[in-house]
Amino acid sequence: QGPMMFLNMLGVEAVEPMRDPCWKSQGVNDFWGRRWNLTVHSFLRRLFFAPLLKHTGSRALATFCVFLASALFHEHLVYLLFKNTTKDRKHLLGSSLGKQTAFFLVQAVLCWVERRLQRRFPGVVRHLTGLPRWVQTLLTAAVITPTGFLFSEPYEAGGLAQGMVHHFPRWLF
Repeated sequence: QGPMMFLNMLGVEAVEPMRDPCWKSQGVNDFWGRRWNLTVHSFLRRLFFAPLLKHTGSRALATFCVFLASALFHEHLVYLLFKNTTKDRKHLLGSSLGKQTAFFLVQAVLCWVERRLQRRFPGVVRHLTGLPRWVQTLLTAAVITPTGFLFSEPYEAGGLAQGMVHHFPRWLF
């Protein structure tokens, strides 16, 4: 709270980086739009989403472009992280190429499908939103998690996961 208040006093818009995405998400759009990495979300919203929505009038296209921008950023990040750190660089980069993009584009499709279902079947959606939050969170995780390997595999293959294990207490693993 303190650092965010200080930034706000300086005129910088500060947002909480996360809002319990794993424990309180009530849907895919809620996870990506209101809970996960809100600092980047705010940046991408201003840089891509709002101008595209204003220019095209298409929420779906603006959302797709935001996920595509995030995908390309993550692809570049994988390249930068591992271009000089692995002996088998060509294999790692070749086998990982496109996985970040595939992950984020699947998430864009999931967001689109969720919105379409909300419009097409409002009664069902009202029933689902009446479920306990923990059930909604489990349903959200069940939809998002199956493609998680696309996101994590490049980092695991590059050894980042093994390096991070040393930063956590042994009883977690």
